[in-house]
Amino acid sequence: MQGQETLEHDHTGTTAGPWLYVHIGIPKTGTTALQRQVFPKLAGFDLAMKPRSDLFRREGTVDPGLFRLVFNRCPEVWRHRGAEILRDVRPDAVPARPLLVSEEGMSSGKSPHHLAAHFALMAPAAREAGYTGVRAILSIRRQDQWLGSYYAQKSDRREDASQEDFERFVDERLDPAQGRYEGESMMLDYAAMLEAISETLGKANVLPLVYEDMERHPAQFAQTLCSYLDAADAGQSIVATLAQGRENARSGGDDTWQLRPPARPAGTLAARFARKLERKLADPGTITMTGELRKRILEAYEASNRRFAEISGRDLARHGYF
Repeated sequence: MQGQETLEHDHTGTTAGPWLYVHIGIPKTGTTALQRQVFPKLAGFDLAMKPRSDLFRREGTVDPGLFRLVFNRCPEVWRHRGAEILRDVRPDAVPARPLLVSEEGMSSGKSPHHLAAHFALMAPAAREAGYTGVRAILSIRRQDQWLGSYYAQKSDRREDASQEDFERFVDERLDPAQGRYEGESMMLDYAAMLEAISETLGKANVLPLVYEDMERHPAQFAQTLCSYLDAADAGQSIVATLAQGRENARSGGDDTWQLRPPARPAGTLAARFARKLERKLADPGTITMTGELRKRILEAYEASNRRFAEISGRDLARHGYF
């Protein structure tokens, strides 16, 4: 694919400029923790966490993030507007330090090949802007836990959020005749995503990060990340930060999640305050990942997870991916 011939080298490539790192923050894979707690520990990097810009924002709308807006468009946007996009992220005429961009929304509901096509055209735009090239970071999380957490977060938008509706939600995303090869379901086909992006950027230029390693093996996680970024001096600081643990407001444990009260239209300030208090005091219930439900989810993704482990070298079996 376009750009591959110049990106098959590793972090010590001979081109003059620094690297542009792009963290594909799949939702519910610890992206916020990485943006707030981990990436800021990296010395010698410029960071762009959820960069904002007016470049593609429509009048009267809330800016959801530059890379979300860009990745929602045809990849050709990089060919024609790549210089403007990168200049909005970092105004420097000549980049002097590596830049790390992290955006949760860039991956939302995208197919692996859509993402790969964007990277194929982002890479030459980055080189023209003075970077050596583009390197990607891909975060993943076991699919049963991902689906439970994702449903709980979005439950206020579902009219009949409940255990029954959650199981129906999962069934729709596992059914080949419905959502298995669309939206969130393809975003969770991690091997397809890793292979597509690696084919574009080169295997050495894609780092797979496993959410469960960040939670359970912080030292190994930090070593893997810092080695890839050539930032080993931050390793102990990252380990200390991760060892403190993270709070998940919706999680009630590995297999239960608290639902959110239904959202209601905005009104007067007093009405909004009353609804906010009502939502805070309400108990909309919980959902549970049953053994049978987990079994069906992991069976649906078993082949992909085994392939991901094979090509990435990550030990997914110890985290129950298969």
